[in-house]
Amino acid sequence: DLYSFCTLLYPYPFTFLCGMSEKRTFSDRENEEAHEEKANVQTYVRRNVMRSAYLIIDVGEDFNRRDLLPDRQTNIVDVGVGFIKKFFDNSPLGNLGLVLTREGMAERVCSLQVSGQGIAEKFKKTISLTSGSGSPSLQNAIEVALTELEEQPPLSMRELIIIWSSMGTSDRGDISKLISKLAAASIKCTILGIGGHVHVLSVLAKNTLGTYVVPKHETHFKELFHGFASPSEVKIVAGEEVNTSLIPMGFPRASMDQVTGKLRHECPRCAEEVPSLPCLCATCRITLSSSSHISRSYFNLFPPPPASGPVQKSTIDVICISCNQSTKETLTCSDCKTRFCRACFDFMQETLHYCVGCR
Repeated sequence: DLYSFCTLLYPYPFTFLCGMSEKRTFSDRENEEAHEEKANVQTYVRRNVMRSAYLIIDVGEDFNRRDLLPDRQTNIVDVGVGFIKKFFDNSPLGNLGLVLTREGMAERVCSLQVSGQGIAEKFKKTISLTSGSGSPSLQNAIEVALTELEEQPPLSMRELIIIWSSMGTSDRGDISKLISKLAAASIKCTILGIGGHVHVLSVLAKNTLGTYVVPKHETHFKELFHGFASPSEVKIVAGEEVNTSLIPMGFPRASMDQVTGKLRHECPRCAEEVPSLPCLCATCRITLSSSSHISRSYFNLFPPPPASGPVQKSTIDVICISCNQSTKETLTCSDCKTRFCRACFDFMQETLHYCVGCR
């Protein structure tokens, strides 16, 4: 029986298991010491305020598959609209374009735009009415996006966000030269492969310092896609030399057109009329923005401190210092340790963008 078998093997398996346990404990101690050393090094997070990105969607024949319920097309439309909204919420000075690829060709649906609502409507209408067919071309899609990304100022973060459904790509030439060109131009490629792992996509993401992920299910797909909306973080160690430069920027004068009744903006340097803000002046190539976009960028660069933990439930009433109302469910600020009701804490995070207890 089992008891006799264990008695027969004693003490050798026990000694072996104890040795493994002791070795694992020693390794854990080494890891803990390494984490403590890293924690003692003060680091800062740097984000790029200006962001220019192209969203490339593979609408080949695998675009119509139903492995993501109800199907891939519906998931891309629904999650993509939310991604565009979050993209402009996190990057108020950013601009976004859209390229589709199928049957070995690539089509620019819309060029780089600063209007989140406009591109979201065009994205939803175009993707909903598109039927997947043929094989996509990664090379052609990237080259179409590059024609406009290369014109963006070098101070802005330039990137390609690729949603790939197929298990391959149909290209006319050597794509390795194009990958080297992207790496030399510091254009980052972030890829979400719905169909599975494709080697050329992995090489593209690795050489351009991007990421390549494959979703497991519908919820995971949404989390990964929406995760691309935030600009990537660059951690800087305290004392490390950082290259910084000033960005020339103009604040246009706004006036009402007497004929059309629409608001128009005029470049302060060359008096060129621009349709919307923020944008790059086509004549003098200066970045044009407004004070509201600058303030929104500041809030996204320096978010309020998060809660120190989940919602705390108390048996007695606690007074919220913000609204002076009693509540039994509170959230605690991780910096000042002040307790707030859930409504006030959400209001500070989403609207005020600062903690009233810290101030």
